Amino acid sequence: MAKQPQRNPSGEADGAPFDGEVSVMGSIARETSTLSAISLDLVAGVGRVGKSKYLVPYIDCDIEGTFFPREVILSDQDQSESDDDDDGETSDSLSIVLSYDNVAFLFAQTAGRYRSLLETVRDLSAGGLRPVPGRIRFIAEALRTASLELASAADEIESLEATPGDGDAPATATPPAAVRPRARKAD
Repeated sequence: MAKQPQRNPSGEADGAPFDGEVSVMGSIARETSTLSAISLDLVAGVGRVGKSKYLVPYIDCDIEGTFFPREVILSDQDQSESDDDDDGETSDSLSIVLSYDNVAFLFAQTAGRYRSLLETVRDLSAGGLRPVPGRIRFIAEALRTASLELASAADEIESLEATPGDGDAPATATPPAAVRPRARKAD
């Protein structure tokens, strides 16, 4: 499948949904990274549990942006013999600072693309191979938990907008198209 990154449509690099600038001083301004595009693509394989075959979906994730890493830890594969990790796996780490709006943009873009990929998994499952039932239950529960947490976070952030004394900040803002809820297609 061809990669089609989801771009931030607001015109602002960090997804800010209003016209204007916010000036930030100090090292945080120099260290803030910006995610500008997210691409999720389905990669599927066939797995076995006992004698049964199952569809095993994976996601190839590309994140584009301007990164100012605070810390990058690349594992040294030569040390794998001395580590407690017996299976030879290594772990890398990237630490970056993102704005709240940019993280909201990340969640919105990722959720929409993830839902689209689930439609593809459903279509592939119609061909006879289905994902492992236990994994389906885990994914459904994780998505329900994420949905509840994000809805609660949206309520909490909206309560901050109602706070008087905002000075020059806009009283209302129209969210970028990427953040507006979409109508769900009828099945």
